Amino acid sequence: MFFGMVRAADLAELTGLIEAGTVKPALERTFPLAEAATALRHLEEGKIRGKITIVV
Repeated sequence: MFFGMVRAADLAELTGLIEAGTVKPALERTFPLAEAATALRHLEEGKIRGKITIVV
């Protein structure tokens, strides 16, 4: 695992890129809370290419 120093200038630049739509999170799929068990099974399969979100 890689850890580096976080600098305020870097965070400000990253914020600008996100707000401009240049950088977007890689979301695989969004599940409602009622399907949390399904979301975990999907994650355990190991075939995902992004993040899984659960909406509360």
